[in-house]
Amino acid sequence: MNIFSLNWKMMRGVFKSFFLGVGLIAIIGVYNVHTCIIFESKYLESLFLLSFGHLGLDDIIIIMILLWITPQLFLIWILRDCISSELDASAAYIFTRTKKRSGWLLSKLLFLFIINLLYWLIQFTVLYLIGIITGFGFYNIQEGILLIFRQYVLMVLLSYFYILIVNILSLKSNVIIGFFTAVSINIISILISPFFYKYLEKGPVLIKLLPSSQAIVTWHDSITGFSNKLGLFEFRLSGFSIIYSLVYLIIFCLAFIIYGCYSIEHMDIV
Repeated sequence: MNIFSLNWKMMRGVFKSFFLGVGLIAIIGVYNVHTCIIFESKYLESLFLLSFGHLGLDDIIIIMILLWITPQLFLIWILRDCISSELDASAAYIFTRTKKRSGWLLSKLLFLFIINLLYWLIQFTVLYLIGIITGFGFYNIQEGILLIFRQYVLMVLLSYFYILIVNILSLKSNVIIGFFTAVSINIISILISPFFYKYLEKGPVLIKLLPSSQAIVTWHDSITGFSNKLGLFEFRLSGFSIIYSLVYLIIFCLAFIIYGCYSIEHMDIV
């Protein structure tokens, strides 16, 4: 089955939305360029960390949360009904001509993953161009490229996790419930982190179990030396590694994919 068999109208709508995403990251990028200049840290690493990989756990500020979470919410909204809308439009056609329902679902989930990859590639490319245009350069090109690549992979996996929540839950309920479930998990896991950190003895351990924490690169202790050199990002969680977050997100994504395949094989198609 062709993984790009989603109807052209839906694909066109998704790619049109990407242009709005470019404007969104441009605004965020310009804001963070100004912040980097204030901190006298005109490095691409600083710009990418502020834009995609940082939240201050000691003092989480609403504007910082909005800047970090908005590109994710925008993508989740774009892709919220890619599966349910096609089922609603042509479920009988699909399942009378498809030997295995789960195979059809997997092709759609692969399509969503590719769209997710492209979205973040565009986001990161636009931010890089903004940095270059405003005179930013790498502090250390080898470490910097590795850091940005880690950010990209973690953001792709986290976003895909939320995209899966929306689209898989829509098979059992509806898109609105799926969307607000994904958004609620994202926002709550951010807002509850300072409470865990300040008031619970096991707070740091609990923070590592929250989904959104996995993509906040500055909380990981594997970039300690680099971030200290820049003097911007001092907080981190001991024993919180990039590998841990990769495994965490991959396991949860696979769990939702398996659950989705099970659900679609056992659902009644009207």
